[in-house]
Amino acid sequence: MLDLLSVPHKRNVKEKNSGMDNIDHCRDPHHFKHYPWPVDYSFNSRGFRDTEWPDSDQDLKSAIWCVGDSFTVGIGQPFEHTWPQVLAQHTGKRCINLGKDGASNDTIARTVLAVIDHVQPGNIVVMWSYLHRRSVQGTDQHFNPFSTNEDDVEEFDRCVRLVDQHRGSTRVVHAIIPWFAPGDWIATGQQCIEDVPHVPYTPGLDRARDGHHFDRITAEWMIMRAVPQLRL
Repeated sequence: MLDLLSVPHKRNVKEKNSGMDNIDHCRDPHHFKHYPWPVDYSFNSRGFRDTEWPDSDQDLKSAIWCVGDSFTVGIGQPFEHTWPQVLAQHTGKRCINLGKDGASNDTIARTVLAVIDHVQPGNIVVMWSYLHRRSVQGTDQHFNPFSTNEDDVEEFDRCVRLVDQHRGSTRVVHAIIPWFAPGDWIATGQQCIEDVPHVPYTPGLDRARDGHHFDRITAEWMIMRAVPQLRL
């Protein structure tokens, strides 16, 4: 059943640039050109920016599953700077990266439920996406033109509650992407996760090569606050 967890167009892909991490689409060409670390992308046979998954059921259960959008993929940063890899370095545990570029919160919630249903691991860490990013007829879009802000908040809250209701014995720690959102989004997003295990709103402390996503310093800030909430 885990075969359903895949990004088909990224299977076994290796590339030097991905998404907005290129000189034509980055936020700051000067920053891009002077970024000090080499960046490349290697996607596994399931299409995720990760090594191949463990074979045994026990190894899958003991791994920490990391779910999110491009901030979880780690667009614009070396593989070892991504927050799932920083989490692995701090815990000594295998951390499985289920980040998908452009993923909506609907997609993120469905992914978490699939992992719970078919693996029921000890720990999952979710980094939720923008509230306005929605799945429309099965396709993730940057926004649904027919939704109001109130609709987006309600949908995000529904996703969080759905995950919490189905978590079973899995410890699910919630976080929201940092920094690139209006203040109202920050306050509302944080309010929606206040009564579940969560990371306080993460400040954007540095920038990846593309200038939009965060880098290792921000990942370290987040992980230092997530680790105490995990069952290790």
